[in-house]
Amino acid sequence: MAKEEWEGTTFVIQLISTDSSMKDVLAGIEKIDLVLQRDTLDIDLRYNAIFLDGATVSYKDIKYIREQNPVKPILYKLPLVTSQTVTKNIQAVCNAYNIQTLDEYLVGEQIADVVKKVLFEEEYTEGKRVITFSGTHSGAGVSTTTLNVAKALAERVTNKVVVLSLNPWDPADYFTEYRGKHLDDIKVDLKTKNLTEQKLLDSTFLIDGFHLLAGNRDVKLQRYYKPEEIHHLIKVAKQTFDVVLIDTGTHFDNACYAQAFMESEMKFLVTTQEPKGYRGYWPHIFHQLVQPMGAKAEDFMLIINQYESELSLISEKDLSEELDMFLLASIPDEGTLGAQAILRKSLLYDIATRDYRNSISTIASSIISRSKLNVREDFNASEGRKGFFGFFSNKKVVQP
Repeated sequence: MAKEEWEGTTFVIQLISTDSSMKDVLAGIEKIDLVLQRDTLDIDLRYNAIFLDGATVSYKDIKYIREQNPVKPILYKLPLVTSQTVTKNIQAVCNAYNIQTLDEYLVGEQIADVVKKVLFEEEYTEGKRVITFSGTHSGAGVSTTTLNVAKALAERVTNKVVVLSLNPWDPADYFTEYRGKHLDDIKVDLKTKNLTEQKLLDSTFLIDGFHLLAGNRDVKLQRYYKPEEIHHLIKVAKQTFDVVLIDTGTHFDNACYAQAFMESEMKFLVTTQEPKGYRGYWPHIFHQLVQPMGAKAEDFMLIINQYESELSLISEKDLSEELDMFLLASIPDEGTLGAQAILRKSLLYDIATRDYRNSISTIASSIISRSKLNVREDFNASEGRKGFFGFFSNKKVVQP
């Protein structure tokens, strides 16, 4: 390397990748002065750190690269693979050689955020006012909970609220007389990054004071939404609305969930007292898919849906301890009212019992506090407040 190339530089990173856009991402980081892109490792260069693109560098070469660079920081962006076992094996290898892994679903600015944190210890701000609702198993009630919380929020705050249904397997358009577009309808705009604030607004359906973008209906597209597309959608949603609620459903092995997880400030996990969810499905999902993204159990706040205080069922305390999560709210089982609400094309919040409404209000209150939303001056909160503070009178209070 010529001497003049080094003059005035303070931090050089060697990038092993055939993707030119990756170089642009790293070069855009203020503290990185020079990015040296190569197809293979060049040990004759002078550099401070190494970034390995898993699409170019096989994990089998990691041992050799670390041996050549025993001290320098090394980052490895995982490749897109279909086997979660392979992904976990790659991460195990990286951990063994003290190499920082980056999730395969990360895109440009997210990659830059991780690099800044790892190399320069810069803490970055997570996406503001983005809230995800996920479920431990099918039938946990994620869509129902998300939509009813959105209604409770919309009637209490002046902020613009939107629900994005990002469950590729369930459009969640059957709760209302939905007349908006679906996720698959705007696929081309997402792919070409031509979705604008106005286009998104026009694609949603306004119901009970909040906007809804229904999910995917095209079975053939279920696994074909790319990280860049969903990142673009969430970015435009944040620009268009004040608070974004995302229904991710119960599937975690897709770009929709990964992007929602990485962009969200608050994460709710919805479960029931059914062992197949909290004891059967979720532990495998958490360890194989969610934990590799850098998640910890305490990143989630727990919501128990369809709760019944039967001695034969697991208690709130035991369920909270088993999942190692703080329990925010237990939503009572409303029996056939849920089916009646769907038949009427209305939300359960409209016809449910006071206990149900109080539980939903508790969740809405936590979002209002954490996201610093503006409460309507004319909102009559007497019933909601009673439920909110009544709930916390015998429970540990969440610190926003």
